[in-house]
Amino acid sequence: MKIRAYTLDSSKLLKRGAPEYDPHQEQAKTDVTLNGHIGQECYVEIMDEELRKELFSMCNIANADWTKPICVSLHIFEEDKAFLTMYYLGIFGNPVHRNIGCYVEKDSDYGLCQKVIDKLVQAEKER
Repeated sequence: MKIRAYTLDSSKLLKRGAPEYDPHQEQAKTDVTLNGHIGQECYVEIMDEELRKELFSMCNIANADWTKPICVSLHIFEEDKAFLTMYYLGIFGNPVHRNIGCYVEKDSDYGLCQKVIDKLVQAEKER
């Protein structure tokens, strides 16, 4: 599996130290498909190293540790409009995030955002 897309149900999250606490909070995750997923924020874990390298290259991110999994927060709020944030570890192990996309405007980096989303949808199909 190259990617995993899911939503989080905050009512099912357990506090650290609570009985049955799981750091991965699997009980709160509901798997979703990216293609056509509109209106709700979801998270995408990218486990495939080649895909991570490709995404970092597309986004001109040079300070990332591409050997570690990354997470993308993706909110496709309308057709052709999305907001995307990439969370990853820097080369010194420090947590870093980068906003990739926003509204459709002449001066926005929406084109890049859509390319990233298209890559993720393609990776999802290749499961």
